[in-house]
Amino acid sequence: TQAPDFNLPQQQIKIHQLVPSKYYIVADRVSDLASARRVVNILREQSLNPKVGTSTKHNSYYLYLDYFDTRGEAKQKMKNYSAGVKSTLDIVKFDGTITVKPGK
Repeated sequence: TQAPDFNLPQQQIKIHQLVPSKYYIVADRVSDLASARRVVNILREQSLNPKVGTSTKHNSYYLYLDYFDTRGEAKQKMKNYSAGVKSTLDIVKFDGTITVKPGK
């Protein structure tokens, strides 16, 4: 996924290691750090607080809003987001070797 470039000032982005067996509320997945920065800026414009996660097994950056121990907790949190934001989100379980979308 290629995010548009709005020529916004560069901000430092902390890269988090994805925690196996957690359910993440994911807003986007991109293949490079420059795209991750652009998507972070877009999400911040929507008053969201995204984090960037990666793993040693994937060559992608996951932009996520939060993570939980159970799918039910993640689904409950998703109810707090507006309809426009919620429609772009996925619940993703990261298990360390593959990423599974267990459904919404």
